[in-house]
Amino acid sequence: MRIDTKRLWTVGVCTALVACGGGGGGTGDMTVDPGQNAALVAEVSAFIARLDADRATALPSSGAAMYAHHDACYLNDGWTKAAFVAGFDADPQAVDGRGYLIGSTRHNLVVLAQRTLTNGDGSSRHEVDVQYDIHHADGTVNVANRETLIHGSSAGSTLLNGAPCATPESRAEWRFHGNRRVVRVSVHARNVRTEYHALDTGASLSPGVGYSRYIGLLVSDPGRVATMPPCPAPG
Repeated sequence: MRIDTKRLWTVGVCTALVACGGGGGGTGDMTVDPGQNAALVAEVSAFIARLDADRATALPSSGAAMYAHHDACYLNDGWTKAAFVAGFDADPQAVDGRGYLIGSTRHNLVVLAQRTLTNGDGSSRHEVDVQYDIHHADGTVNVANRETLIHGSSAGSTLLNGAPCATPESRAEWRFHGNRRVVRVSVHARNVRTEYHALDTGASLSPGVGYSRYIGLLVSDPGRVATMPPCPAPG
């Protein structure tokens, strides 16, 4: 699967990012740190167990099956369920390239927050933010993975550029809903020390060392919705 990225490097200044955001589509109250409600944790644990079971010995061979645990209105860092499914089905190496997922299991589940919302059409939804560690069969562990899950109706959820999701689902089971972000942005500081030597002798040149400092802004924009007006740097 190809991930489109845009890289913008600036010196001594931040760069502004302007993009429309996706939304969950409901209104209601948030309860942060629900004290690990036993019934809720049991429900989410059952969902996680089903995901682990589906990948215990092999991976599904189609995009629809691979992402069956994702809501139709899923949106995460600009990726939608439709894009995931299409990318999987178009890639002849889709299963082999994801072989590291076989046998993976999820542990140390924590419910971080929950929301009970009423959608614009009068239907309801229950959302939870969860965190867990993913243990892979080769012994590696991805710690503190965060996901947002939805139960009930996803009516009113918005996708890229704020467009409403045309195929909301209403199911009495948990599924992935995504973080609702239309792009993924990360900032990296770079402190670079460069030494200069002659190619033929290896002797140091004059000046022999140079120093530079950069701020790197990496934007992953698979939906191609972001605009990035640069801020001019002083000097």
